[in-house]
Amino acid sequence: MRNFDIEKYINGEMTEEELEAFDRQLKLDPDLQAEVHQTRELIKDLRRIGLSEKIQQAQQNNRRLKWIKWIAIAGLISVGILYFSTINFTSDSGLHPAKTILIPEQVDKILLPEDSLQNNSKQPIRDSLPKQQETLPKETPIFAWQDPGSAREMADFYFSTPEDFSYVRGGSTESLLDSAKMEFNLEAYSKALDYLHKLTNVSFEKPYFQAICYFRLGKYTDAGNLFKLSLSQSPDPQKTMDIEWYSFLNALACGKPCNKEFTRLSQSIQKDEASLLKAGQIDFKKEDQNSPAN
Repeated sequence: MRNFDIEKYINGEMTEEELEAFDRQLKLDPDLQAEVHQTRELIKDLRRIGLSEKIQQAQQNNRRLKWIKWIAIAGLISVGILYFSTINFTSDSGLHPAKTILIPEQVDKILLPEDSLQNNSKQPIRDSLPKQQETLPKETPIFAWQDPGSAREMADFYFSTPEDFSYVRGGSTESLLDSAKMEFNLEAYSKALDYLHKLTNVSFEKPYFQAICYFRLGKYTDAGNLFKLSLSQSPDPQKTMDIEWYSFLNALACGKPCNKEFTRLSQSIQKDEASLLKAGQIDFKKEDQNSPAN
């Protein structure tokens, strides 16, 4: 029971009355003080061990991101442009019919316009379709304009935590920044923001890390504003390109409100890619050989 009370005390789970009684006992009992200290350190160690796999995975994802990023850019830009160019359009049967019918077995997951299945009498030839058609599960939307959430899912998929934020130096929580990183890796993004708000004189890092937290919280407008600020304070071209990449994904997830920013970042990233290709700094063949899949 004593160990249970110690854990409740450390985790802040005691009621006001329990806390007062425990504090009184703690002041008078050196053995209890030692137990509390040991238990607190044990909990910290277990917490760090629990984070180790997550941190290693984040670092692996970032190494992978360095070679897949440029391959993904062209596709994401195309999808984003398609999404933004169609989001305000009315239904166009030539692009996305308002009514569609799924043809099972004969055609795998292909949506056809309803009028293409009509005979000369304008009556749908439903008798020729399998009876189970009426009970087919609803198909997931496959176009960005049908499901704006798909753009957010793509952004989330490619939004791997920056390596300098996923690593907690020695598991230490001595500094505010280390504490913020620890909370972020625990997916406690609001707590991470609390620590980041207290930071002073950390140049681009503070708005950069805040932007990442806001992205994870789905607050894309706040994240976008902070990405802009961190870009203005970026210390070198490579870091600028990294921040642009994350800001680009944030704009994709943001959707219509971030249309202009998405377009601007798309152009900037394509320009960066062209410059690196010209300078020979991107070698897709070499990167593919070094990829985790090989």
